[in-house]
Amino acid sequence: MGGLPPTSGIPFTCGWPFENRLPYRVWHHTVYGMKMTMHIDEALLARVMETYDLETKTDAVHFALNELDRKARLRAMLKEGLGLTPEELKEGVDPNYDPMRMRVAEDITPYGSERPH
Repeated sequence: MGGLPPTSGIPFTCGWPFENRLPYRVWHHTVYGMKMTMHIDEALLARVMETYDLETKTDAVHFALNELDRKARLRAMLKEGLGLTPEELKEGVDPNYDPMRMRVAEDITPYGSERPH
C-alpha cells in the first residue's frame, strides 16, 4: 500500500472528492484531539516543562488543562460539601483515633536526614 509512513498506526481513508483519485490509504498523525496554533509564553512553558519533568509542549498543555480542571472540580466539591450531616461525619471517624498519640509513636528525624529502614 502507498501513502505516508504510519506514525500512529491509525489509518485514515480519504473520502470525497479524493476517493477516486487516491487508490491508497493515508496515515493520520494524531491519535486524539486536534491540532491548533496557540500563543504561549515560551519562558513560562519551559519552566513548567522543567519543573514537572514534561517531555513535550503538548504534555505541558495537557498537564495544565488537567490541573485546572482538577482544581475547579475540587472547588465545586468543597463548595457543595459531601452531603453529610455533622453527625454522619463524626460517625465516619473511629472514636479511639488520637492524632497526638500517633505523632508520639513516630521517631522524629531531622529534616534532610535519611529515614531509618
